[in-house]
Amino acid sequence: MGRLAGALGKALDAKAGLETEVERDVTKYVQRVDQIRARKDEIFMKQHAALDVDMSDLAEMEKDLEDFGKNDHSGDGINAYAGTAPPKL
Repeated sequence: MGRLAGALGKALDAKAGLETEVERDVTKYVQRVDQIRARKDEIFMKQHAALDVDMSDLAEMEKDLEDFGKNDHSGDGINAYAGTAPPKL
């Protein structure tokens, strides 16, 4: 029976070793997924930053247009752009 106990012990060790390897592989896989996720987040942050710049530029242009409309006295006083409208027939 001693030989059988030795063989069974080796089998248990092999099983434990395999489980350890699988756990290590799963951990590596999760780490790679986390790296990909971090890279994705970095890429999208750059895109969001570009959109923020666009929104800032758009807000600045909107303010400039409002200021322009306030200073444009060519219209009828109600519509600042009425002076540029084609004549009504």
